[in-house]
Amino acid sequence: MPSLIDLHIHSQFSDGQFDIKKLVELSRTNGVGLISITDHDDIRSSLELKNNSDIKGIEYINGVELSSFIKLNERIIRLHILGYGYDEENEELQNKLLKKRNLRTYVNKEYLVKLIHEFPYLNHDLLKNVQCDKYIRLSRLIEVYLNSKELSNDQLNAIKQYLDINRPIYPNYEFDALEALQIIRNANGYPILAHPYQYRLNVKEEIALLKLLKENGLIGLEKYHSGDTSNGMLLQEMMCNKFNLEWTLGSDFHEDHDDFGNQIGYGKNNNLCKSSCSLIKTLRRDGKVLKR
Repeated sequence: MPSLIDLHIHSQFSDGQFDIKKLVELSRTNGVGLISITDHDDIRSSLELKNNSDIKGIEYINGVELSSFIKLNERIIRLHILGYGYDEENEELQNKLLKKRNLRTYVNKEYLVKLIHEFPYLNHDLLKNVQCDKYIRLSRLIEVYLNSKELSNDQLNAIKQYLDINRPIYPNYEFDALEALQIIRNANGYPILAHPYQYRLNVKEEIALLKLLKENGLIGLEKYHSGDTSNGMLLQEMMCNKFNLEWTLGSDFHEDHDDFGNQIGYGKNNNLCKSSCSLIKTLRRDGKVLKR
């Protein structure tokens, strides 16, 4: 049986549970021979795959997932744009992502300072033990830290309630979607629309969105995603055919303990299990598929 593929995986560099080496081990265990780690607004996973000599026995494609937004019919829609096969040394890409990382770090540190002020029985080693450049999921990192401390149930519940109500706000964080497409293209990458079903568009709205995005450099969409339905995947196949788009697939795997049965390569209830896709054929042709 040919090796499976999975082009949408997250690591500890953004909001995933595992480091790169562990993700490669999990992939190989699942019979996955080609992966892309597409961390949110961060390309350090690509550099790790490229430079870590301890990682062996897997093919990979450089990946990233850019947070973005677009205005469609007077409504703001938040989109995720996947980028594949880019030049990780591209200065524009590096600088844009460094700004996002610095913003996350600043906002998250300010949030932790406020948390310590709100709950005096916490101390400033919280700042040392919670990695502040992480993508969005700060509350989970705080909870991991709290579980290592000797706090009463009342104290823990009070803090968790605060975390639920008061979330960090990252001002002007998302890229304009058309800018995101251009950033990827300028780095000689291949921009793909992630999980179209998540944007809750009707067919007419999705057609309008894809038309606009393709006119501005989009080359494909994620036809198969672990969270989509069979009918949803058939709809994305129709969209690929209508707009002559490349197609790809991904589990969007984050973590073992709370991912609703989602697994690298398999997706949920084995709804992925593919050994190729049209994008991979293009990337192989263009020399973008790399091997460790």
